[in-house]
Amino acid sequence: MIGFATRSDLIGAIGRARRVELSSWQLQRSNPVVAALEAAGDRGCDVRVTLERAPWLPDPRRRDALQQANADTVAALERHHVDAQLSDEHSAPLHLKAALVDGRAYLAQRNWAKDETFVTTPDVADAAAIESAIERKPYDTADLALRKDHALALEAALIREAAPGAAIECETESFGVSCVSDALLERARRGEKNMRLILNGGALAERAAPRAANATLAALRAAGVEVERSRADGKFCVAGAGVWLGSANATAGQGWTLDWGMRTNDPAVAGALRARFERDWSAV
Repeated sequence: MIGFATRSDLIGAIGRARRVELSSWQLQRSNPVVAALEAAGDRGCDVRVTLERAPWLPDPRRRDALQQANADTVAALERHHVDAQLSDEHSAPLHLKAALVDGRAYLAQRNWAKDETFVTTPDVADAAAIESAIERKPYDTADLALRKDHALALEAALIREAAPGAAIECETESFGVSCVSDALLERARRGEKNMRLILNGGALAERAAPRAANATLAALRAAGVEVERSRADGKFCVAGAGVWLGSANATAGQGWTLDWGMRTNDPAVAGALRARFERDWSAV
């Protein structure tokens, strides 16, 4: 069973916790989650934090600033008795925004941002898999994938398996040629028409292969998929009664990257994400 939580919920849970383990692609010292982790370390809580050593952006200046920010956060946490570290330079890239607070899992899409809604679950099997992924030994459960390629495969399967005529509503922060675009295109070319895709306008196509990504977008439009640019930054897909949500962008990228994607048929989650999609679509 999964539900939603806010950053305030996470901070409150950390304030009561005996054990916390957290990973993130990026975490600024100004984020209130850092202060909560420091306070927990100071009172004797077992706190472990791993941040990506080299968060990548195409702009060298911004990339260097993010790398330095993560190093500064780790140094600050260590001064408060937190077992903090940067990811191993030889391990898989870390894009996994996950926290375990006394066994309860929290999964974020956007590095613990103020206005984002987190997924939370008390599921023991999922929590164990997340802990193993944070420790760079990822494995999947029935409905949770913790590598980018596996997470996107879950999303593609959701699209392919949806009943004929089901509405397909996908949102992604960045877009490229991947199993997700393949699944959308296959479905559209079979004559399915009720399909919409929202892309963040600031990251419309994968920068590593922009021509291929834009050609795929053109093919999707030609096949009948409605595509819109937006300022939204969600990563989810609602396909009939099923839902996929995660932190993995719909790009090929490096498939072994530590990341997350989850499937559920929970009607409350489906309803909430369908409503969010409609808000984002109406705002384009």
